[in-house]
Amino acid sequence: LPIHRFYPAKVYNGQLTGTYDYFWLQIGEGLINYIDYENSVFKIEKAFDVTIKELTIESKADLFNQIQMVRDNYSPTTRISISKIVLKDLPKNFDLIKIERVDSNIFMSQRLYEALNDLKATGIDLIPIDYISIR
Repeated sequence: LPIHRFYPAKVYNGQLTGTYDYFWLQIGEGLINYIDYENSVFKIEKAFDVTIKELTIESKADLFNQIQMVRDNYSPTTRISISKIVLKDLPKNFDLIKIERVDSNIFMSQRLYEALNDLKATGIDLIPIDYISIR
């Protein structure tokens, strides 16, 4: 795992008749330094996944400049998001990753995905994606 912290969390069921003790996983270090900008594609996106336009971003500094441009020129519900992301030189032992600034999801390795499915884990939505690759 990258830098992370677990926090105890009480989860209430819909009828407020019981609580469950869970842990919240906060990943502190993202993978922005592992992005292969040359082979990745970003987009400016409004709320509800409405793409305004695709972006080519050349570097981490360019990404920060584009994020600021979106903040300055678009509504607060508009953001830079991922169309296709390629990661390079990612440590092989990372089973959970987060790509800060461009995606709020936590991604997991195929190995962890299969283990959680085999365990029939609850309290987590496992959704396969196809827009991230590692080289």
